[in-house]
Amino acid sequence: MPIFFMQSIQSLLEVCNHASKEANESIKDLVGKREAYKSVYMGADGTRTRLIDDRAEKAIFEVLKSYGNCRILSEEYGEYIPDKKPEITFVIDPLDGTYNAAHGIPFYSTSIAVGNADLSSIYFQYLANFEHLNLTTPPDSFICGENAAICHFYHPIQGPVRRSN
Repeated sequence: MPIFFMQSIQSLLEVCNHASKEANESIKDLVGKREAYKSVYMGADGTRTRLIDDRAEKAIFEVLKSYGNCRILSEEYGEYIPDKKPEITFVIDPLDGTYNAAHGIPFYSTSIAVGNADLSSIYFQYLANFEHLNLTTPPDSFICGENAAICHFYHPIQGPVRRSN
């Protein structure tokens, strides 16, 4: 596990929270609108990228690129590799549930996984449904030498709430 990761799990949570909030802000005016589902280009995964996907992805990319030297994989854009050799990789689905968001169905999310540069290991998984932000680590993962399953929920009024399993 990269040394920086072991020292900064809270920092990764903050980055993912920030990216998710920016994505949510960027699509707010499109949720439930016909134009949100307009096809703007063919995504790297071979499916149509909708306007609402494109907006969410651009917001997330901006945050993640500012975080530092990282590789980013996305179903829309594909692979972003910085000039220098990346230290970590973010794998993102900027808007999981595009149809739902575009049609005003309040069940959609952003998914972010973080691993080492070559993705031989995933260390951190994050899911935000824009109402609750969750951090989970797989049950067999180890943080600071302990088997862990951690959830952080973000309540819009009360703020972060932490639960450990």
